[in-house]
Amino acid sequence: MPIMGLDVGTAYCKAYGDTGRVVFPSMVLMRRKTVWNCIKRRPLTLVGEAAERALAEKGRLLRPVREGRVVHEDTYQTVVLEALYRLGLPPEQTRAVVGTLCRPTEEEMGKLEKMLKEKVKLGDVQVYPASLGALLTMGFDSGVVVDIGEGTTGYLAVEDREVVDFATTAIAADSVLDALHDLVLTELEADLKKEEIRMLITGSKKTISRYTATLGVKTVTSEKIKEMAQREAIFFAEELAEWMRTYLASAPTAALENPILTGGGSLIYREALTSLIPEVSFKVPEDVIYANAEGLFKLAKETFAAPTSLPQ
Repeated sequence: MPIMGLDVGTAYCKAYGDTGRVVFPSMVLMRRKTVWNCIKRRPLTLVGEAAERALAEKGRLLRPVREGRVVHEDTYQTVVLEALYRLGLPPEQTRAVVGTLCRPTEEEMGKLEKMLKEKVKLGDVQVYPASLGALLTMGFDSGVVVDIGEGTTGYLAVEDREVVDFATTAIAADSVLDALHDLVLTELEADLKKEEIRMLITGSKKTISRYTATLGVKTVTSEKIKEMAQREAIFFAEELAEWMRTYLASAPTAALENPILTGGGSLIYREALTSLIPEVSFKVPEDVIYANAEGLFKLAKETFAAPTSLPQ
């Protein structure tokens, strides 16, 4: 039976399977059922890049995950099914390890597993902290993982694959994106949506143009937004660094041997954090975007091959 590691985040869905790996925007756009859409027979539900391209259309934009928790179950199921489709994996035959919060409750884990089995129809599923994947990707059983995502930053201290400490904070990539939204409006006089700013930062869009009353057509470039993001990140990084020090101070010795900095948001904060916490030599996965999903895939192979030796 095929195996998959899945990490559905606020901004992107990352999936790693026997057939390859995929990443796409974790969003669903529900188009309005207008006469024009019916005449043109346009799909009313758009997922991933298709939803991203249609941001200017009138409709309801949904993200299934917020601050590490599933907030729209139907949308979450749609995103998971899209990941399976892109990997070419039949749900009924697929066994998956799915990432979630740093330390989910038994109730949250049970609810997510039930939904994936009953609604998505996965063959089998286990739920683990997503950040554990980054640790396993780098070949460690013990370590501290600082996983900077879109909506939250997670801290996970692991000793022999057992979670011994955890924490989350709302200071993450979204903190910078929210600040940039106002800055772009005041400094560049361009009213960009938050999703569009995200696209410029990630490079999925090189330029976006807007008409302004004073400047005519104003073009905002990816390079300019990235420069502004690095500048803004410094202010939030100071608060994030203090938060990290609090937990690093009480981390087990074995875990401190492998401090890992990962997550898509680390691309924005890494430079500032390494200068603010020079005493910690962070190890960084080769691919911070896929690190969690790849590690969860490795865990899935172990889990379903030898269920008696599951990590706690």
